[in-house]
Amino acid sequence: MKQIRRNLSGEFKAQVAIAALKERESLAELAKWFDVQPLLIARWKKEFIARSVEIFETKAPEQAYQVEKDRLFSKIGQLEMENDFFKKSLKKTRPVKGDKTLVLDKTTLSVRKQCKLLDINRSSVYYKPHGESKENLELMRKMDEHYMKHPTEGVLRVQDHLLTLSLVVNVKRIRRLLRLMGIMALYPKRNLSKLGLATHIKPYLLKGLKIERPNQVWEIDIRILQWLKGSCI
Repeated sequence: MKQIRRNLSGEFKAQVAIAALKERESLAELAKWFDVQPLLIARWKKEFIARSVEIFETKAPEQAYQVEKDRLFSKIGQLEMENDFFKKSLKKTRPVKGDKTLVLDKTTLSVRKQCKLLDINRSSVYYKPHGESKENLELMRKMDEHYMKHPTEGVLRVQDHLLTLSLVVNVKRIRRLLRLMGIMALYPKRNLSKLGLATHIKPYLLKGLKIERPNQVWEIDIRILQWLKGSCI
């Protein structure tokens, strides 16, 4: 009849090894008592003695591991606190527009992670603004030409001029396009005559200078030439 192999647990082996270490009974008596071979008892006893040394030797590394673990957890908590602080500070200091300029393409962090850290919408990063339509570009060209001839006229006068050209345009649209071009009507500002605020008054560099020879003084005339696309000085 084939003998079935027994699966002995570690607890049973430790119990047999401890009994063998006490040396109250011989190996033969222990083998008969626990129903195992004497050679197995001797092997378990030897392994038990060898493994007992590891208990005291691995205590120091375990303590060092626990200290390092506590330090890393403390560092993680500190980084989370600093991250929250920078998020709140960034909301107060960053510009209303242009947040997507803070997101970098060539970096180890993904765009999703950067947007999460910066607390901005990821769709704004991929958004590409559309340029002005051909109709608006044509309006801007006509308003620029009119401004060159009449720089003192404001939004309402520009609207009247466009009406003479059979162009019905809203005042808000005209104002937006003029701001986009950086055009503003020229008119007297408040307290412009005061010397402390006279930013448009420039010093006369030829005052007191005697012009006695040719090519001593040159005069520059600045004119704006209209091109097909925009203007050039």
